[in-house]
Amino acid sequence: MSTSQWRRSFRPCCTTCRSTGWHLRAQRDNLAPLDSGQSESLFTILRNGGLFLVPLVAVSWALIDGYTPTYAALYGLAAVVVVSLFKRSSRITPAMAFDILADTSVRMVAVAGACAAAGLVIGGITMTGLASKLGHVVFLLAGTDLFLSLLVAAVMTIILGMGMPTPSAYILAAVLIAPVMKQLGVDLMAAHLFLLYFAVMSALTPPVAVAAYAASAIADESPLRIALIAVRMALPAFLIPFAFAYSPALILQGSAGEIAWATGCVFIGLMAVVAAAEAYLRRPMTLAERLPLGLAGLAMLSTRPLVVLACLPLIAFILWRVTRPPAG
Repeated sequence: MSTSQWRRSFRPCCTTCRSTGWHLRAQRDNLAPLDSGQSESLFTILRNGGLFLVPLVAVSWALIDGYTPTYAALYGLAAVVVVSLFKRSSRITPAMAFDILADTSVRMVAVAGACAAAGLVIGGITMTGLASKLGHVVFLLAGTDLFLSLLVAAVMTIILGMGMPTPSAYILAAVLIAPVMKQLGVDLMAAHLFLLYFAVMSALTPPVAVAAYAASAIADESPLRIALIAVRMALPAFLIPFAFAYSPALILQGSAGEIAWATGCVFIGLMAVVAAAEAYLRRPMTLAERLPLGLAGLAMLSTRPLVVLACLPLIAFILWRVTRPPAG
């Protein structure tokens, strides 16, 4: 995709509202902001650890220059060793190096196991020739129903992303599934963005969730629990691709009025879904409040005028009910 096409995807990405979910979760759990005395200034942080931005730059440069992720990691490792020598407190002694290697080996066991299991799945799909028949599978399972076809395409893209890098999963899905989506009337640009989003989100989607396994090694927490929390917090990112398919105006294809209408509908819908998922909006929400709010928010993503006009009063009523001051 060209630079102009990538820019078209920027605006709907900004409407995912994930920060709203984090804010509501912080309020629900009574997480107060840090006092000014508890946080260090940017200058202090850069003075103490600014050198360790160099390995990140080295990894980014290697990836942009076309090196494989393995070689990029080696460049990052070499950069870490070099910059650690500049300060006495960060120098890596032989004993520290041994402890680092031992700890890393233990933490990598879960990640290696998940990658190996996912590799078996992907190997079975590709070696049996099933990958070339994914388009037929979509038609077989969903027929000509657009929503079911999108759902099947999302699941297949996530499966492909379990055992291969995101670019490879996207390219394979784009070659095999995008033509089917185009036949169903989905805009070609929207179809590719749909597949790209789910190729990216496969890294945190159970049961494999390679990113969750990597995070669990750092946080010493259950990978499945991390993956489930990540999916809930990233819920808008799973929904916005469906909005692409139903409303190409989100990728700036249409008049100014159509773009503004689609953006506003999706923004309100995602806000409602996030509030329902977090079960909190100034106060804890009951199931009787969450369920209609979430369903109305999902319906708003269709951007159809009649559906939107039917859902807006329901969303407004629930928000008024939740945010109104207590009686008496």
